[in-house]
Amino acid sequence: TCRAQGIGGKQTNRMPLPAMKDRPSWHRFCLGTAEADGNTGAYYGDEHFDCDDANDSTKEGKRGQDNEVPAWRTNLPENGYQPTVRLLLQMDQVMIRRVLSHLAHFFQLGWSLGDRRGEWFYALLARLEKPVHRDDASVLFSLLKGLTLARSKINCDDNNSQPLLARLNTLIVLIGIYFEQGGEECMSLIN
Repeated sequence: TCRAQGIGGKQTNRMPLPAMKDRPSWHRFCLGTAEADGNTGAYYGDEHFDCDDANDSTKEGKRGQDNEVPAWRTNLPENGYQPTVRLLLQMDQVMIRRVLSHLAHFFQLGWSLGDRRGEWFYALLARLEKPVHRDDASVLFSLLKGLTLARSKINCDDNNSQPLLARLNTLIVLIGIYFEQGGEECMSLIN
């Protein structure tokens, strides 16, 4: 059972996570330093980055702990953490929604839908409870628009793009139909 394996309980060893509002740290946590360092200027030079979303570790650093590395960064894999069941069960709905929003933000800035980002989107959507709040619906709708735009640019005849096409189609159907963000035309297809 899950309890015997230490999954989901409060007495289990919990993985240290970035602060909930720390968008750049969540990007690095989920996708790794290799991807996050590819566009470092987007973190701090981005007009969409809200100064109120500055991470808690930055605020603590101003108090004199500049050299201390956050616990979540200690053994950070090069390609980020996989969205395992143990990790996802550690997050509550507020954190699920916030991390989904963070990853969607970077995708909308033009970051590609790689394997790991697709895995995280799918895993977070699997944990997202319905009905979705209007703010979450807005994030999902924007993500759906970005996914459909990315899909429209793919050459369907190219065999190299088939894995990306499958990933995009899965996320589009999940958001458009299951989370009902595709509009009435999309919903009429299932009736």
